[in-house]
Amino acid sequence: MVGAIEMTERTGTFVLGLGAQKAGSPWLHAQLNRRRDAEFGFLKEYHIHDARTLLEAGFSNRRMRSLIKPRTWVRQRFIAQLQRYYDYFSSLLRRPGIQLTGDITPSYSPLSIRKLTEIKANCEQRKICLRPVFLMRDPIERIISSQRMKLRKQDLLNHEAEVEALRQLCVE
Repeated sequence: MVGAIEMTERTGTFVLGLGAQKAGSPWLHAQLNRRRDAEFGFLKEYHIHDARTLLEAGFSNRRMRSLIKPRTWVRQRFIAQLQRYYDYFSSLLRRPGIQLTGDITPSYSPLSIRKLTEIKANCEQRKICLRPVFLMRDPIERIISSQRMKLRKQDLLNHEAEVEALRQLCVE
């Protein structure tokens, strides 16, 4: 009976997407977001917890600057005041018919246990059920996918360039 009461008090489920990059997070996001009872908000990857972790650790390299640059003013407010991030997702779950939301940011996978526990506590405080999802992919397929993306960004994607780039990776 206690378990049933706890579940009925829940306002919904928050999916925390973790894992390897190039492992299918756009696919997972699209599949979950198709549900009628899902609302993932304005981004797939919010990059809040990784950006805050780097800020707290005092990093000032290019990677950190790219994480905290203002993609949106709302995201900047989440980074500045973390409670706004949780309140935002809580507000999505209060919309009629919405039971599922989340943040699928693969680079959350190296977050510390302390940080993950903090995320869980903030969800529980708002009566939100946290469901972490760890995405994985065959390492060779990840390398090939990453290489194709790099070539595509350079407008060099063709069979010969792909084979040569992969050969170079094998030599290194």
